[in-house]
Amino acid sequence: MQTIQLYIQGDRVDMFDDESVTITDTIKNVKDISKVFTEFSRSFTLPASKTNNKVFKHYYNFDIQDGYDARVRVTASIELNHAEYKKGFIKLEGVSLKDNKPHTYKVTFYGNTVSLKEKFGDDKLADLEFLDEFNTTYNGGKLRFSAGGIRDLLRNQRNIVIKGTTYSAPIQVPLLTHSQRLHYNSATHILDDGNLFYHTGSGTHQHGVKWNELKFAINLPIILLAIEIEYGITFSDDFFDTSTNTRWKDLYMWLHRAKGPVTTGDQTTTFTYYVDDFSTANGQVSTIGAGGLRIDADPADILQTLVDITPNVSSASDDYKFRIEQSGNVLFESSWGSGNRSYVIPSSSITRNVPIRLYIITRAAFDVQDIQWEISAEDSGGIVQFDQYNSGFFNIPAEFDFLIRDQIPDMKVIDFITALLKMFNLVVYVDDVQDEIVVKDLDSFYNSGISYDITDYVDTSVSEVDSALPFREVSYQYQGNETYLAQVHTQLFNKTWGKEEYSDNSTTTFSGDIYKIEAPYEHMKFERLYDLDTQTITDLQWGYSVDDNQEPYIGKPVIFYLNLQTGASYSYVNAVSANNTGTNHVQNTAYWSPLNTNQRGGGASSTWDSLHFYPEVDEWTEQTNTNTLFNDFHSTYIESVFNVSRRISKFTAYLPQRVLVNVSLADRLVINGQSYKINSISTNLLTGESKLELLNE
Repeated sequence: MQTIQLYIQGDRVDMFDDESVTITDTIKNVKDISKVFTEFSRSFTLPASKTNNKVFKHYYNFDIQDGYDARVRVTASIELNHAEYKKGFIKLEGVSLKDNKPHTYKVTFYGNTVSLKEKFGDDKLADLEFLDEFNTTYNGGKLRFSAGGIRDLLRNQRNIVIKGTTYSAPIQVPLLTHSQRLHYNSATHILDDGNLFYHTGSGTHQHGVKWNELKFAINLPIILLAIEIEYGITFSDDFFDTSTNTRWKDLYMWLHRAKGPVTTGDQTTTFTYYVDDFSTANGQVSTIGAGGLRIDADPADILQTLVDITPNVSSASDDYKFRIEQSGNVLFESSWGSGNRSYVIPSSSITRNVPIRLYIITRAAFDVQDIQWEISAEDSGGIVQFDQYNSGFFNIPAEFDFLIRDQIPDMKVIDFITALLKMFNLVVYVDDVQDEIVVKDLDSFYNSGISYDITDYVDTSVSEVDSALPFREVSYQYQGNETYLAQVHTQLFNKTWGKEEYSDNSTTTFSGDIYKIEAPYEHMKFERLYDLDTQTITDLQWGYSVDDNQEPYIGKPVIFYLNLQTGASYSYVNAVSANNTGTNHVQNTAYWSPLNTNQRGGGASSTWDSLHFYPEVDEWTEQTNTNTLFNDFHSTYIESVFNVSRRISKFTAYLPQRVLVNVSLADRLVINGQSYKINSISTNLLTGESKLELLNE
């Protein structure tokens, strides 16, 4: 019999002497291969002792103010015979009463990995404040949605330095249109069509890709970094290594929030400018920076928060309006007007320590002489503290800021992480010693394990051997396959673009269901263009975000690799009329090509990393690429499950504490000379009995 010690938020709680606590460990289960698991226990009970009543703040008494919050999990740890065993979280499920007096508390223990879901909740990528840092571009200005801004990041690699750290190509523009169909024809010139062939001259030669058909894309490691900063966590660089793992570091997400053109509110006819030109020094009761103005003082202590706008004399008679937002909620929006204007933000509408943003909306270019924030508050001693921030003169051009958080796809943070786990077959666990969240691909995880010979601790009188194959087929695909070229592929080949359907290539029909694993991204098919006149291939590859009716399409978030193609001449329409007809064009000789294989990773094209699950013919090379997600990250495990000799063996064991406390799910257990991977371990901590589900190797 073992003794169990349970600590909740650092306080040791009382336990029943005969209470059974069963912990189940599994990291990748053949019965549910798409999920990453963690330690959990069945619910168990604790006595309603004086100690425990204090820990749970007499939860049974709902008249107590600021009592224990059973809606959330709190930190906990378990010791066996006073040796550390597990760290995680406890969830209070309820209290049982006898004779109207508390008798037992019912709780459940969860492993540390579950804290990710707790941390992220329903937060979205648009809530990641660090992304605001990248609204500042590469020449000291801002990220502008303009013909010049788009062209610069379409044909050049631009790095950005933030607080001494250089980020390589964090924001670029892929040749990917939201509505316009592109082609290449060196013999035909039609005004305003999508012919990328460049020819000098005006009139019918003014054709090509329109600047306002393109959108920015953000490097996926930047999003992950923003998550780490936002939630104060650290992911290990086992998989997320941005120095060597080109498969990860070169991935991008298209900043495509809505189908069709880039817009924010009424920016198709007006220009919205996010004002962050203020001085950045910290004040007494507030701070200001790229994220906006933060009020540090308690709103109840705020005397006044005033914004005062003074147009330059050159724009004194021009109409404008302004909007104040916090967490995406509009606190105030003025009517159209001109001249000096002021507004006092009611203290009741201000949330403490959450950025407040100021936007100016104009119908044309507009000069501002100064904008001033004034914040005053009274401290506990009755002393009034005062902060003032001034913008000084700045110009609002006839274009608008491209705000990343306003344009990033509508995706939850937890879904972003889960998608990566599914694509790359990653496992996640918490390393309490390093204080980081370890992320490894499954093969690397298993390769890190050691072996324990537990033959002497297994009850060999009773065991069970079951089939390891609970399904007849496994399919891997992306949830989104609805863009035009992907749909054409399905119609031509009767097969979903990039989808893998694995069943051991056997003619045998297995029993069971089809197990589907779907990554919540749009999987676009791109097109490398041929010259329609000469039928020769060009160095131009593009993407087309429309549906099968060739109408603008939103779909799931789009991810891809990018490569800067140089020496590829094409026509760029850098000016359009009010009805979106091209009025001028220039020649570009470089662009960022969207790809499903990573050319930037180097090496022969046959070795390029692929975003497909299935070996498709690469759009660029027109050769089949076998470095698929399935082959590189899933096949070893899945092929072993489908192997005719694979079994799930079930044993009962009484493991010594040195094994029970130290064994990892990456380890092998050896029984009578046979090595097994661990499918799951369920241990009764009171009796020491472990139920083992093992996969023979």
